[in-house]
Amino acid sequence: MDTKRQAVVRVKIRQGMCKTLAQQFGVTPSFVSMCMSGLRNTELAFKIRKIAVELGGDPIFGEISEQKSKLRITGKLAKQFGVSTQTIRNAKRNITQTDLAESIREAIRKYELGINE
Repeated sequence: MDTKRQAVVRVKIRQGMCKTLAQQFGVTPSFVSMCMSGLRNTELAFKIRKIAVELGGDPIFGEISEQKSKLRITGKLAKQFGVSTQTIRNAKRNITQTDLAESIREAIRKYELGINE
């Protein structure tokens, strides 16, 4: 079940705003650029896009699939297991064959099935 909602998916900003937003949020200009182009859909990315629009950026609306929220699981699992996001990606791709990797894959399967523990 893939539900969709309308949101600001990208923001066209004027030159120099990227650096200003980066300083305001304590992130890199590169991260802000990825947020503006829609390559990041974290809570922080949504906040940055909101402020960018408030500062005069041109919002570009579109549908965001709730399915995309699954992309955030990598960071959540990294925190949960106390490992890097690369470790999570390696486990998901079956590159790593350890008990930890198997636990990570099981957590991913449960998340994809919507089973919350």
